Amino acid sequence: MRQLLTGFAVVFLLHSATTAQVAWFRLPTSVFLGTGAVGAWDSRHAAHPAVLYRNGTYHLWYAGEGEAGRAIGYARSTDGVLWESYPGNPVLVDGSGDAWDAEFVSQPTVVHDGTRYQMWYTGYDGNRLCIGYAISADGVAWQKLPGAVLCPGIAGSWDAAGISSPCVVRTSTGYAMWYAGYDGQRLRIGHASSSDGVTWQKQPAGPVLDLGEAEAWDRAGVSDPSVIYDGRLYRMWYTGFDGTTRRLGYATSADGTSWKRLAASPAFSEGAAGTWDSWGVSSPAVMQVGSSYRLWYTGNDGQRLRIGYATSQIPGDTDSDGTISAMDAVLVLQYVVRIIDDFPVQLLTMPKEVQPLPAYEVALGQVQARPGQRVAVPLTVTDGRGLYAGGMRVVYDPAVLRAVDAIPQRLLNGSYWQTSIERPGEVSCAFICATPLDAGGELFALSFEVLPQEVLQESRLTLADAACNDGVEVVRRDGAVRTLPVTPRLLAAYPNPFNTGTTIRCAIPLAGHVQVTVLDAAGQVVRRLLEADLPAGNHQIAWDGCDDGGTAAASGVYVCRLVAGPVSDSRKLLLLR
Repeated sequence: MRQLLTGFAVVFLLHSATTAQVAWFRLPTSVFLGTGAVGAWDSRHAAHPAVLYRNGTYHLWYAGEGEAGRAIGYARSTDGVLWESYPGNPVLVDGSGDAWDAEFVSQPTVVHDGTRYQMWYTGYDGNRLCIGYAISADGVAWQKLPGAVLCPGIAGSWDAAGISSPCVVRTSTGYAMWYAGYDGQRLRIGHASSSDGVTWQKQPAGPVLDLGEAEAWDRAGVSDPSVIYDGRLYRMWYTGFDGTTRRLGYATSADGTSWKRLAASPAFSEGAAGTWDSWGVSSPAVMQVGSSYRLWYTGNDGQRLRIGYATSQIPGDTDSDGTISAMDAVLVLQYVVRIIDDFPVQLLTMPKEVQPLPAYEVALGQVQARPGQRVAVPLTVTDGRGLYAGGMRVVYDPAVLRAVDAIPQRLLNGSYWQTSIERPGEVSCAFICATPLDAGGELFALSFEVLPQEVLQESRLTLADAACNDGVEVVRRDGAVRTLPVTPRLLAAYPNPFNTGTTIRCAIPLAGHVQVTVLDAAGQVVRRLLEADLPAGNHQIAWDGCDDGGTAAASGVYVCRLVAGPVSDSRKLLLLR
């Protein structure tokens, strides 16, 4: 089913002055114009969106409800507005028998770790709400982990009656989760952390976002957190409840645990009387795209829940001269990328005939290096025609890399530019050109030193902020510095222990002939996984738990052995049937 939106007039909501005059532009109708047909799995409601952008496509998972109960479905889109529902929906259903999620599943949050999709979701057994975990190679076929991964607290605690609506963000050390905890009367927002996404440690101090003050719009409950992290600041949008109506609030945090509300009023409120979301808005899913935010949310008309869409743009006319100019672009960039020194923009006049592109693609390179080496990572624009101002902030793992320099390249000859590497974990670059660019190419070369490491790690290079001209759309492509070992070695397999299969990883410093075999406890060969010439780099080999003859191996401890030239390395694997 394809959802169509045509001929609409965009309306907007304006924040109060305390929120820097940020305007939300909302569609007057939901992106799901109707729920499913009578008898369909989502015939009553479509709610609780989780949105992920990957490989040029927006992916959406959401909770649907029909006559048979609640389940989780999937849809995709090229623009985030026109959605095509998966014909095989739902993609995740409740458990059977006395399973912990036997009553229903709902409220998904999804991330992609580079190789697979990971989902955390709310499950209910008829007695209590818990949070579960599932993985998928394609976002459609999901494999649940048996049992919940996060459960209510002990009797008398702030989340003793149930936990729900998880939001998970990947961090440099693993994963961070924000969730709603229920004490039997009120919902509050808590925090937990994990190294693998499965074993979680709750914040012991209790909720990290509590109820609003006595007369506040969120005094009766806060829930449904949606958190994004730009490498420095955590930003949370959440559902607030005053006992009658649900609205969306906004808060920020430097560490993810100490939160400050932006204003006393909601950030996003219900629609006008008679509209599809006039009874309240909730369950935000927020994504940053360049210098704008995109919001998908649940709207209520008093009978049905559906999913809506809104956007927020950094104000353009920052110098208050009544026009959006190159001066405005630079002032915005200085805010976005945290470069506070002045550019000599008073010397520049942008020609009126400039025809910038409606969107620019900015990308970071992917390189390999050994500890102690220095590498240059290109920061490029694919097609730079009409580009006259830009700013980017790159976030990296300071435990793996040290930024050395950021140098403008030939494409920026004659431009004014600034770079900063002073803050560990980020590199900022900004430029403005007297003459707009007429081609694409390398803007800056970012130089890093790979630090010594006991356990080899990859540092993802993330374009946390990227803005071009006067806030046009920017497609961001992240990069990485992959660490090569000094000698060939096996890395940790995942999962381990495992049941049906595991992925074995190895790091090869130089191209050459490599053998990977699995041995039993007696040293006998069970499976010859690989014998081939491999290039330098990190590689993955799957073992399905079978021997060379295709027979399932018995439960027990096995040894994976890597042989590369004169060097060998081994790791233990635990197979549990």
